[in-house]
Amino acid sequence: MMFISIYYVPLHLALGKPHTISVLAL
Repeated sequence: MMFISIYYVPLHLALGKPHTISVLAL
């Protein structure tokens, strides 16, 4: 899950808050 979090940081910054919710869900 750590590598997912590291990969999701630029994704949620690029796409916005929807991915922030996804990170919180993980």
